[in-house]
Amino acid sequence: MIGSVDGDLQRHLRVGYTDVDALLRLSLTSDRSPRMAALARAVSRRPSALTRLVDRLERRGLLQRIRHTPTDVSVSLTECGRPAWSGLTANPR
Repeated sequence: MIGSVDGDLQRHLRVGYTDVDALLRLSLTSDRSPRMAALARAVSRRPSALTRLVDRLERRGLLQRIRHTPTDVSVSLTECGRPAWSGLTANPR
């Protein structure tokens, strides 16, 4: 099952299964741009691991960082990320 989901994610969004948790949290959260530290806690990642995850998704155009100060950063789905994510979840196997 996980292999099948991972394959779908690779084909449609070019992200792996480990990136899905962050995308899901961002798509379902009432706070459309949570702080990186809060997102790291929500997805049980160390801040450095979340930074790498956000780097990957930002390069794909699915997320964007919003800098409030040099150390206070939020993250949100982009215009490209919202339809890509909702399209994937709207077509489950």
